[in-house]
Amino acid sequence: MLRAALRCFEREGFHRTSMATVIEEAGVSAGTVYRYFPSKTDLIRACADEVSVSVAEVVEGFRGRETPPGPQEVVGRLLEAAFDVGRRYDVDLTRIVVSIWAEALRDPPLLESVRELYLDLRTAMADLARTWIAQAPPASASELPVDPDLVAQALFGAVPGYIVQHLLLGGMDVASYTRGLADLARFADPR
Repeated sequence: MLRAALRCFEREGFHRTSMATVIEEAGVSAGTVYRYFPSKTDLIRACADEVSVSVAEVVEGFRGRETPPGPQEVVGRLLEAAFDVGRRYDVDLTRIVVSIWAEALRDPPLLESVRELYLDLRTAMADLARTWIAQAPPASASELPVDPDLVAQALFGAVPGYIVQHLLLGGMDVASYTRGLADLARFADPR
């Protein structure tokens, strides 16, 4: 049922997708769908939860490493996690994520779920930044004051930045985008 809902949401968006459309796509009885998802809002939240689980797994993987991944690897893994979920359900998950963002602005419980996920993600990124600062060579760490929370905000912004460009401009792949992030870091600090 979730696969059918995701396909419908990808094709039509949340507001144009009806429960009848999802039921037809799933090829099951209405009773079966309504037993698990009493409303379309429940389906939307289940889709958001599916994305959340994948992102949370990636974040936990960052926290469990002795040597943390660099910024471009962090962004790349998060984006690949979204594409992995999409491949599992045969949808472009980035289209659905944008719909989740929009729906979260109308649905306070969904907003709270998304907000909690994203705050956790930003906290993990700030923790990574603290590790990067601690592991930096003494000369470079002391030359410039670095605020790990600001680093996390900028790094977090790279993920939706990719999604927007992917959807509106096309022709992008994760590997090239993350290479661009690495090149940007070298350009900003040519050492």
